[in-house]
Amino acid sequence: MSSKDVIAILLIALGFFLQAIPMPDLLVEYSIAWVILACIIWQLISPQSVPFIAVAIIGLLLDVQKGTLLGSHVAALSLVMMIAESMQRRFQIFNLIQQTAFIFMMIMAAQLTIYLLTLVITERQFDVVVWQPALVSALLWPWVSSLVLARFQKIR
Repeated sequence: MSSKDVIAILLIALGFFLQAIPMPDLLVEYSIAWVILACIIWQLISPQSVPFIAVAIIGLLLDVQKGTLLGSHVAALSLVMMIAESMQRRFQIFNLIQQTAFIFMMIMAAQLTIYLLTLVITERQFDVVVWQPALVSALLWPWVSSLVLARFQKIR
């Protein structure tokens, strides 16, 4: 296990911790997708070493943590990681605004995947606020990327 993988595992553990912190009732709809951001960072710093089984376990842990339909976060994270892997080289040359827009679209795709799977399988409708976590997470991307990726560049 390389130092990149250890850093990624610590980032994902931190993401689970930050996602578990209770938020005030007014801000629940604006929750941040910390684990998805950590998985994207893992894909960026170590593109060849992200195994699908790890993504599946992380997705199942997210399902258990959030109390959602088992497998919905696995599908969403698989989609996000596939997109991140295919766009990894282009993502590195994007400027910060393009990166933020791309992060918004990836997290939006994950949120829509979870929403549609829940809607199709359980026929239970809930508020369509899938864009709000994606927007807040994308707005935090410049801060997160400068904090984590800059530190990682120094470690390298």
